[in-house]
Amino acid sequence: MSTRQWHALESNPYAINTLMNKIECADIFSFESEVMDFLPKPQLVVILCFKEKDDNLPINLWKIRDLLLLKTCSS
Repeated sequence: MSTRQWHALESNPYAINTLMNKIECADIFSFESEVMDFLPKPQLVVILCFKEKDDNLPINLWKIRDLLLLKTCSS
């Protein structure tokens, strides 16, 4: 039986930009409906990128991070 794991992304900016362009990623600057209306459709995934430990990270992003980690560990 295999277990689910998080796979590390390449930290090379050129590789990341190439991948993001290939899969047609768009930057999200806000989750307000006016901003979301300008994003290409369909929107299938949101990728959150943040440091492993950052004391300046807003508390709501820490909650999302913790929920994702719990869900991954329990799967």
